[in-house]
Amino acid sequence: MIAVSGASSELYLTTDTIPVSGTVTATSCVSSVIVNGLFATVVGDGAFVSFEASLSFSAAGSDTVTVVVEATDCDGSSSVVSYLVRRDDAAPTISVTGLTPAPAVHPVLDTPHRVSGTVTDDNIAGFSVAGMSVGLMPTADPRVWSFDVDVALVRAVDTHLMLQAWDLGGNRVSSEIILRLDAEVDLAIVSPASGDELPAPGATGSVDVVVDAPGLAGSDTLTASVDGDTPVTLGRSGSRGSGSVTSVPAGSHVLLVEARASDGHLIASASASFDLVDESTIPLQITRQAPDNNAEGVEANQFITLFFNKPVDSARMEVQVRETLHGRTYEPPVDGADLRTMSVVALSDVSRDREPVPGHAMNLPGNTMVAFYPSRDYGYDAEVFVDVVYDGATIGHTRFHVRPLPTLIQGFVADHDLNPLANVQVTIPALGRSTTSNSDGNYDFGWGESAAQTIPAGSYRAVINPGMQDPRYGTLERDIHVRAGVVNSVGVARVPQLDPDEPFHPIIGGAARVVLARGDLTLDLSGASLSFADGTPSGGVRAQLMEGRRIGYGSRPSTPAEWGFALQPAGIRVSGQVGVNVRLPAFEGSYDYLASVPEYGVLLGLDPSSLQLVPVGVARIDRVAHTLSSQGPVQLQRLDYVAFARVSADRQDLLTAYVAGDETLLELIARLEGP
Repeated sequence: MIAVSGASSELYLTTDTIPVSGTVTATSCVSSVIVNGLFATVVGDGAFVSFEASLSFSAAGSDTVTVVVEATDCDGSSSVVSYLVRRDDAAPTISVTGLTPAPAVHPVLDTPHRVSGTVTDDNIAGFSVAGMSVGLMPTADPRVWSFDVDVALVRAVDTHLMLQAWDLGGNRVSSEIILRLDAEVDLAIVSPASGDELPAPGATGSVDVVVDAPGLAGSDTLTASVDGDTPVTLGRSGSRGSGSVTSVPAGSHVLLVEARASDGHLIASASASFDLVDESTIPLQITRQAPDNNAEGVEANQFITLFFNKPVDSARMEVQVRETLHGRTYEPPVDGADLRTMSVVALSDVSRDREPVPGHAMNLPGNTMVAFYPSRDYGYDAEVFVDVVYDGATIGHTRFHVRPLPTLIQGFVADHDLNPLANVQVTIPALGRSTTSNSDGNYDFGWGESAAQTIPAGSYRAVINPGMQDPRYGTLERDIHVRAGVVNSVGVARVPQLDPDEPFHPIIGGAARVVLARGDLTLDLSGASLSFADGTPSGGVRAQLMEGRRIGYGSRPSTPAEWGFALQPAGIRVSGQVGVNVRLPAFEGSYDYLASVPEYGVLLGLDPSSLQLVPVGVARIDRVAHTLSSQGPVQLQRLDYVAFARVSADRQDLLTAYVAGDETLLELIARLEGP
């Protein structure tokens, strides 16, 4: 087998030299390779070799050379490959009718302006104008090709047109033409646009013409003519002109619109090519449908619009809409409500096989559009089939897919006494979503949103009342776990109601004594540093005592929060050790309750990962001084809560072991969780 590099039936070169190279594969071994009667240079041996040779047009005495490659193997068998090589070292020439190349600028009055000319070459390969390929038409001379191209122009702007031609030999030539629209007004044909196909009621019809001509003076006139026939004067309303050219025969035509001054001189012109077609010969067709055929993610209440190529008679047409769905969908709204605006919905199981969708079709103005309005929503994730029947024949069969079940989130915002809170902002930062609670304290995400806004399944963190936007309440975070295609009820978020009489106190890491909650809570931050939500190391903090049942975060079963101080703003991060001292409150005017409280208890703090109150240290109760103070290291991560959990008397040894340094915090937690 012989393979010659670059060889084809014909090869064009611009140089005198004809390089010949390739490879030969034989069953045994290659004996020789001969190119046009001369031995080629062979590289390699055995069954696979490469070869090179050099010919020239001058040696052959012709601009056309047939290259013949003959290879012989060691068994005496031969194989021959031949191809034609032509020399083409002359570039094409471009000639533009009536126009000279740049830098000459040619003023014209019409847009689009037709540029015509010829390209001459023996082996022309292609031609382009402004980077766009343009077809060439043959002439009586086989070396000469003609072209016509319409160029859109902008008034008073130089339009540079680069014309390029190239041949099979790779020779290329360029010519730049500069056109300037020197019209006194901007004249643009709105209708018919170039390329339009217009219907006519018979063999002839009228062509409605609409043009825009901003800057036209009151005494100027607009005329329209088809194929050079008698012009029709267009009526004017401001800068817009309109009118009809009648008795135009079916076929291809050119519309010419001219603007003239009061003295009759031409100030602008524009043209457009169009076809007028006898509509009785045009089969009725659906040119477009919304939703598109095979569309995905269509809304469940989307009406269907059909666009036709000519007017239709609704009495002769039937739009059949059928639906297939096997699965769960939201129950249809009642009383005509829109599911996308409802806040309480339920899922139901459905099984439909091409079940008709009730609704009605109506013609829109012009009778070239028909809309089908369903009487009920499609099922989510349904396949909808649309058949259009006209005069008993099906002229359209399409389908589309309804969006999957929306993913919805519902929640409730309350104060620490479970009173509903209205107008509290709830955000999901990871999704960039924000909403506010209504008068009943409810908030939701996902209702009234398009398929493109569907909430993806996953775990997210919501922030309730971020930055204490409602200053009467603190900020709370909660994790929400979202499943796709269902209503995700995320429960109650209990935000702390702030004591308006409790001021903000300045706080900074490294301070040995920070007094909060009117002296009921004292923190030793000499061994700790703080970072507020905005990254600053200091700021104002307010704290207030809350019963455990009012705290908005859960705690471990082994260490339920009995009471705690809520500190705001939320999210202050802590690094290092914190000392805690609490002035215990009296109960009904007495401290007798302390007699039943074991000496040691557990201090709780907010774990930012689980959003639970977890053990962070141990505290000792002084029944005489009525105080509680931390013993051993306190490992707070955030300052949202400093809470207390009682530990039974039979487990006090676990706490004293931690205080003595015999156990780590993780070991303490594990032993408290155990039996």
